Amino acid sequence: HAANATWNGSVDANWATTGNWSASPVPGITDTATFNNAGNGRTTISLGSGAPIKNIVFDTANAAAYTIGAGTVGSETLFMDGSGVFTVNATVTHSETFNALLSVSAVNGDRTLGFTNNSVTPGQSLNFAAGMTTPVTGTKTISINGSGNTSISGAITNGTGVLALTKNGTGTLSLSGGG
Repeated sequence: HAANATWNGSVDANWATTGNWSASPVPGITDTATFNNAGNGRTTISLGSGAPIKNIVFDTANAAAYTIGAGTVGSETLFMDGSGVFTVNATVTHSETFNALLSVSAVNGDRTLGFTNNSVTPGQSLNFAAGMTTPVTGTKTISINGSGNTSISGAITNGTGVLALTKNGTGTLSLSGGG
């Protein structure tokens, strides 16, 4: 069983290394991963052959500018649970980037997945550099929310299921990928 945990980057830059997290084992498909510190300078996090997660929270002004997924854009995969949310809280000052391909919902059927950026810092953004897809049936709605800015530069593709996109809140959504 995995656990909710906070990244501390104590050992290396690998998501799967237990010593990099405040709890053991590393967060998984039913858990929340929190990033609220400098991560010992280990801010580009390798997902290796892939990592599952339900929720990710960037919290506090102490959160570094993290990049989830190392190497070439889209070369690693982050598997997001069907009821998960990614949140950037208002106090976060750095842009946060997902360099990994985002595979949304390990659950068949229709689901809405929330991506919220509430940062009030000018120039801060929540960035999805790689694509988004779904490996299971049903419509997965990507809901972009909040007062902060979000950028999706990777392709949004249907996969086995269908991906839809909605925008809520006052932040700007920039789309530049194909799909």
